[in-house]
Amino acid sequence: MKKTTLLICLIALFTSVQSFSQITSYPYSEDFESGDGGWTASGTGTWALGTPAATVINSAASGVNSWATNLTGNYNNNEDSFVTSPIFDLSALTAPSIEMSIWWESEFSWDGTVLQSSIDGGATWQNVGAFGDPNNWYTDTTINGAPGGQQEGWTGRDGSGSNGWVIARHALVGLAGQSSVQFRIAFGSDGSVQDEGFAFDDVSIFEVTCPDPLNLTATTLSENAADISWLTGGSETEWQIWVQPAGT
Repeated sequence: MKKTTLLICLIALFTSVQSFSQITSYPYSEDFESGDGGWTASGTGTWALGTPAATVINSAASGVNSWATNLTGNYNNNEDSFVTSPIFDLSALTAPSIEMSIWWESEFSWDGTVLQSSIDGGATWQNVGAFGDPNNWYTDTTINGAPGGQQEGWTGRDGSGSNGWVIARHALVGLAGQSSVQFRIAFGSDGSVQDEGFAFDDVSIFEVTCPDPLNLTATTLSENAADISWLTGGSETEWQIWVQPAGT
């Protein structure tokens, strides 16, 4: 009996370690065709991995599987739910970025979704990116359903949703060199008016060899001059600036 119990404990421990082993090889790519890849659902929702078959969100971005708040219907009222990634070791990366296919269809400014990151084992979470960032990033700053405990995120429906799968991409600012990073897709809704919610697929994390500069601004504009400022997107030290006539 003691030998059997010990064997069961060892199997359980091995399974746990396998599920939460760190990702250390890049580029990372997960299309969920072989399973959840260590991504896990939690909270008060009905997140599921499978083939979306709702009225609007009715397919995976590639293959047959994706994550969705509900594969065949609507999300819950007062939902506070998450899909959390395995742990990523980004210590060898200097300009990491994330890319994923997403589809949203939720009541605008009331229900929505955000991508967050944690470097302390999930004790605290910070948004990845902000409203107005390029490459299909967040669409609102006043989501009443408070996804991930805040109000920024993807939201909208009936024409103001994503209207199908789109590719969202963002630099992982502040996460380069971090050895223990987790991500979560957080969804939140208020107490009325449900819709189909959010789906994601084809997650990639990779090193950008030529990162975009951040916070690019031009001031003191004149016919022959302008003051241009920006923040580095990675470890780059040289840039090329192209100037051309307006309207060309």
